[in-house]
Amino acid sequence: MVTVERISETAQSNDVIDFNEVPTADPETEARQRPPIGELLKSLRGAKTLRNVEADTGITNAYLSNIELGIKKPGVRTLVKLSSYYQVPLEHLLHVAGIEGEMPQPVDRESPMDIHRAFDFVVTDPRIAHCPKPAETLPLDVQKYIVHIYEQYTGRKLL
Repeated sequence: MVTVERISETAQSNDVIDFNEVPTADPETEARQRPPIGELLKSLRGAKTLRNVEADTGITNAYLSNIELGIKKPGVRTLVKLSSYYQVPLEHLLHVAGIEGEMPQPVDRESPMDIHRAFDFVVTDPRIAHCPKPAETLPLDVQKYIVHIYEQYTGRKLL
């Protein structure tokens, strides 16, 4: 144990400071310091791990953790994905995050690139690897349809 007699102006000359002692954080104080969007996202996540959410949304677990802890502020695109994933109105997430004025214009949420990526994920899933793959590139609407069937079957959100 290391002791110091004088460490600062606030310490008395006969105070003993134990540097091996780890200060304990009050959980209630930490919760109060967490921003409302962090609290909300953590409660929506429930028993799921950050890695589960990452696998289902494509948002890195480190970024999600930083949002929940209040280190980072989520962007509109992140909130769009999370509103779909957690099935919460986007307007509510934007309001809680304090960025309701940045409401995105209504557009198709699934870009062709997202659909192609999700379709590639589906056809490479080991559970259905034994099924024959299409020889030609399927039309985008057919790929999207297959992805939605996969989502319904597995309960996993890809788009």
